[in-house]
Amino acid sequence: MKVSVVCIKTADMCGLDRYTFYKYGIELFMFVYIDNNLNSIKSALKSVFEESDGICVLYSKKSWPNLQKSMLMEFERSSVFVEGKIPYVIANGFKEIGKGIYFDNVYNKPFMFISSDLKEDFSFGNMLSIFSSNKHRIGVFGTAIESSYTLFSDEVETVMAVDDLRLNDALNLIEDKTKIYTTNGESPQAALLKTLKKKNSTIAAAESCTAGMIASSIADIPGASEYLKGGCITYSNDLKSRFLGVNTNTLETYGAVSKEVAVQMAVGILNNTSSDFSVAVTGIAGPGGGTKQKPIGLVYIAAASRFGVDVREVIFGGNRKLIREKTAKFAILFLRDFILRQ
Repeated sequence: MKVSVVCIKTADMCGLDRYTFYKYGIELFMFVYIDNNLNSIKSALKSVFEESDGICVLYSKKSWPNLQKSMLMEFERSSVFVEGKIPYVIANGFKEIGKGIYFDNVYNKPFMFISSDLKEDFSFGNMLSIFSSNKHRIGVFGTAIESSYTLFSDEVETVMAVDDLRLNDALNLIEDKTKIYTTNGESPQAALLKTLKKKNSTIAAAESCTAGMIASSIADIPGASEYLKGGCITYSNDLKSRFLGVNTNTLETYGAVSKEVAVQMAVGILNNTSSDFSVAVTGIAGPGGGTKQKPIGLVYIAAASRFGVDVREVIFGGNRKLIREKTAKFAILFLRDFILRQ
């Protein structure tokens, strides 16, 4: 994994330097020092994100506001929270996995913030293991696992990092082994294509709220054209009916965001493309459109084959971009799970 470090200049960086990363077996691609300037931070984040497999940002209290503004501008990943009477900003979707340390996957790339306020004797081993070539990165779909190996969990997955000696111990914590989509850090779409290759099967996608993100991310993997037949973006009810055969009575009775519509979308794209399997999503990504009955973040994901259909209701947290990102990842892993159950 090519990891880039962005160090926003400050007097004390808690002993973190190139050697710290090398010590934990991390392959450094770039180590960039920049001033605490909004344009500098924004430009650096954009550059390293495009060129790297993982990003680590070393920040100070003074640089935190500009860092979060940059995350909002470049990735739409910031929100304002209030703790007591003090408002503060944190990149939306990131988990605080240690005091002053935040982590999340941004477009399937590990992204971490580390505060300069940490003590020099702080143990970075577990925190930085997500970037290490010497660690197994385990991805588990739809299962929350609380363990010392766990880096983070959200509505989609649990991500763990362990060394060779503890790999079997970590795997034993997972009851359903089919939920493990990777033990070496590969992406959900790569795991899906590996399953499709093994099954010699084809797929198609019908997308509403994700507007092509599912098919696009799958197509990013070389060789996807052998298994991905295509997809259909149907935002409007009219196109859901005309292109996918969703019943107008179903739309009027249950609404576009419903399990009934998701199922008909999945069946429609399956039949129209003559694929072996299909996946469909419909939901409310926000920031508007939510109600008490159907809140922002509500998504229905359906998978279909000639043997049957399965559907899930999920409520994702985050802003519009994060909800769509989580939906696409969930849909890919749900489709893989569905295929394995056939």
